[in-house]
Amino acid sequence: MKKLRIVTSVTNDLSNDQRVRKVCSTFIREGHEVFAVGRRLETTNESLDHPFQYYLLNIWWNKGPIFYLAYNLALFLFLIRQRVDIFIANDLDTLLANYFASKWKNVPLIYDSHEYFTEVPELQKQGLKKKIWLKIEAFCLNRIQFAMTVSHQIQEVYFQKYGLKFELVRNFPIYNKTKSKAYKQGNPKIVLYQGALNKDRGLKELVKAAGFLTDDVHILIAGRGDEYEHLLELSQKMELGDKLIFLGHVEIDRLAEITAKASLGLSIEKLDSLNYHFALPNKVFDYVQSGVPVLYSPFIELKALLKDGNIGQKLESHDPMKMAEQIQSMLAHEDYEQWVFNCSKLAKDLNWEKEEDKLIKLLNLAAQSKA
Repeated sequence: MKKLRIVTSVTNDLSNDQRVRKVCSTFIREGHEVFAVGRRLETTNESLDHPFQYYLLNIWWNKGPIFYLAYNLALFLFLIRQRVDIFIANDLDTLLANYFASKWKNVPLIYDSHEYFTEVPELQKQGLKKKIWLKIEAFCLNRIQFAMTVSHQIQEVYFQKYGLKFELVRNFPIYNKTKSKAYKQGNPKIVLYQGALNKDRGLKELVKAAGFLTDDVHILIAGRGDEYEHLLELSQKMELGDKLIFLGHVEIDRLAEITAKASLGLSIEKLDSLNYHFALPNKVFDYVQSGVPVLYSPFIELKALLKDGNIGQKLESHDPMKMAEQIQSMLAHEDYEQWVFNCSKLAKDLNWEKEEDKLIKLLNLAAQSKA
């Protein structure tokens, strides 16, 4: 197969987008040239080294309808000036610009849906905004040929809605052959949440739960998002001190180091939205790769995938006191060492190396459609 120039785009600054980084790295190993487009943020680290070429667009607005309109227009104008063989649009908020650019350039487009975008909590009770996104989704997905997504449930719902077969490329981490023992006999014990700090992720309850934990248990929250300032204010009002530490935006390599030192990983999203209900959270498998037991919400997809692979416990309640009791119980649980062992065992099967062949196959199909 000839060397391809692949242009992929996102609405973030690429610094912590593990899926895009893995996808790009796979294509580079296959001998292709990869160019990524994102946007510059206030927190962007300009010195960060990526394994691919990239460019960050400057957009005056940061959120809301004006941002999405401005970004897609700027992205379209940027994309049509590129030398390209295949476009990849990551999530619905980049799809419209990529669709029109692919038509303008007469090159194939692959859509990578990282989530069930139109059912995210932020669009619930937002009738007009949701209708607009649904219109964009229907317009594009009724016209594109190549797509992939991260869970069976999302794959199935898109097929039912649009008759479009999405390739399933789950967002598992790269296999980590060397794992440090997660459980620390000394103090403090680290309980880690990593990921976006957005609505309905159980984070307000987690902050409140910190007040019920013993002094030898410290919660670390790694990430930023719409709820960051509110959560920080709540923590300060509760005077939690170093019992709960906000790490802010953490780059990928450093996050892996932090995860390896944790005693327990959290994935405690609420299941009120279909997006979370159908999710297969990346963070769960990042914990698993580092041998860290997990307290997780009982997602449909996750329960089916884990089966008897006991890696921790399902969250019993979002009530802060009950959540704290469960965290405390898990850290001293008689099955803890077995959970660590099960994580290491499961990590051999649930990793990126087992998924990337499907990605390469999809790329080849898209490239052949142009030939």
